[in-house]
Amino acid sequence: MGALYSGRLSAFINAENVQLLGTLTGGLAREGFDTTRDTTFSWEHEFVELQTSLRDLAKALPASAEWTLLLEYILPVVGQRIDCVLLADDIIYVIEYKCGESTTGRAALQQAQDYALNLADFHEESRGRRAIPIAVGSFRGLVPVDLKASKQGAAVKPEGLASAMCVCHRAWGNRQAPIESTAWERSRYFPVPTMIEAASAIYRNHDVRELAHSRAGIDNLELTQTAVTCIVREARNRGTKKLILITGVPGAGKTLAGLNVVQHLANEMDLDNEQASFLSGNGPLVKVLQEALVRSVGRRSGVSTRQFAPA
Repeated sequence: MGALYSGRLSAFINAENVQLLGTLTGGLAREGFDTTRDTTFSWEHEFVELQTSLRDLAKALPASAEWTLLLEYILPVVGQRIDCVLLADDIIYVIEYKCGESTTGRAALQQAQDYALNLADFHEESRGRRAIPIAVGSFRGLVPVDLKASKQGAAVKPEGLASAMCVCHRAWGNRQAPIESTAWERSRYFPVPTMIEAASAIYRNHDVRELAHSRAGIDNLELTQTAVTCIVREARNRGTKKLILITGVPGAGKTLAGLNVVQHLANEMDLDNEQASFLSGNGPLVKVLQEALVRSVGRRSGVSTRQFAPA
């Protein structure tokens, strides 16, 4: 995992566009992808507008010239690339650039927010760091910086990027030790286990803490699990029905949270009169659950697993 381009902000704003284009095109080729005409066109516009905006930033914040800038930073699990990441002292700026005028600012910002959350949840060196999403483009609607919510970020026109980053840095910058750029770029990226791994492990008496050991995002998993469990308890006590929606990027642990909630609730229930069930339309997952249960029961009872084989 890494970026197609990495360098100091000062080097980027003084680089020739042909050089930058060659670096990104070559990096994409090494990843096994061809560069389309649309991609090249977008990159060329991105270079010009980002360089202009970041020159303004360097004038307003001279220390920013030493920040590390990465282009096309690859997120391995979701298979997507972040347009630009700025490691700015102790802050991570996640920049999504949009060429043209077809995209709304809020839609582009949501994409940048997803990337920022992805880093915060799964990227080891981003744990505990402030990741601020910023969408840049000629949008029909803009989203200003909210000083009460850094995770919201902002959607700005190119000429407003420097100003937005100055506002963010004055509000939230220099509160922690600076990010070490080399360590950040080499950092491990660990999503929680896949649903197949989680299903097998849960029925070997593992808990969510063990399942997500040394992986990012465990706090979010436990918060989600606790919230869902409380809602289900309340619904049971009041005799009502609840629809609960859990959202997240691939590998975020949605299935794992559901499995663990059912497991915990089953321990509290009178299973002769009540039932907690986990239903899935995922065929491979159902087979793994059946097989895991069969083997688990067989090991505990000393009975051949063939007697418990799923139909």
